[in-house]
Amino acid sequence: MKSLVITDRHLSLDQFKHSVLVDLNNIDCMTCTGGLYCLKHESKCRLNDDMSCLYNWMCDAKLTIVISHIVYGTFDEPILRLAERDIANFEPYFSVVEEKSMRLSLSNIKRKLIVVGYGDMTEEDEENLRNYMSATAIFGYEPNNIHLYLCQEEEIEETLKAFGGVDLG
Repeated sequence: MKSLVITDRHLSLDQFKHSVLVDLNNIDCMTCTGGLYCLKHESKCRLNDDMSCLYNWMCDAKLTIVISHIVYGTFDEPILRLAERDIANFEPYFSVVEEKSMRLSLSNIKRKLIVVGYGDMTEEDEENLRNYMSATAIFGYEPNNIHLYLCQEEEIEETLKAFGGVDLG
């Protein structure tokens, strides 16, 4: 799979004809219980829903585009739930890649993430989101492989046209 588009809103398939498009409002995703069973027992998340398939697709895709409404400087609920559940995919072990020590979950350095945030944001909201994105290796991506684009909700379709060609090559 070349690219995966994960969104919290309905999008037209016309812009991403050859990508896998996932609307989080249409899949079964349980809320994390917060017990960290997955990390304590070095296992996958024990909740049985559509998220395990989605995480496999994220690992296979060379490019993932996440489209999220931004509220108070962070992702809206569907994308936050996705990020919470992703902790099961982080391994607390280290590996040496290209003579650098890094977490095993970050060793797949060829993957890229584009985050398109939309909504009414203050400068403080934008700064909080940028700080969050740079402080965390969200979804297992290295910070230098994450690109953030912000726009108003009415500009979302126009902004996404810039990324519609990702499935062509």
